[in-house]
Amino acid sequence: MSRAQRVGSPKSGDALPKNGQVTVQYKKNGSGVDEVTSVDLYYDKGVVAFLPTQKTKFDSNGIAKIKIKLDMPNNSDIKLGKGPGTTNFKFKSWANTREGPHCTTFSDDFKIAP
Repeated sequence: MSRAQRVGSPKSGDALPKNGQVTVQYKKNGSGVDEVTSVDLYYDKGVVAFLPTQKTKFDSNGIAKIKIKLDMPNNSDIKLGKGPGTTNFKFKSWANTREGPHCTTFSDDFKIAP
């Protein structure tokens, strides 16, 4: 079975605004996925935040778009910015199929601007 894939923002190396809003987009890509159910924010030491998202079904073109607010908790391990030594982040997205298995996919690494 094919996998749904994340397309669009964020791309590798992008710097997203802290506490800003970003739209993450997925393409069904021939998979059996019916809806994207949640998106979490990760870094190399684990989960940063479970982001508030609504379940989103794919449209007739096989695209699902989710608007996410990057609510950043205070964490002394995280260094925001784009330069050397700053933290890399990624989104982990969860999806459902009619048959029940849950699928996940990860975004490219990106930065979060202070």
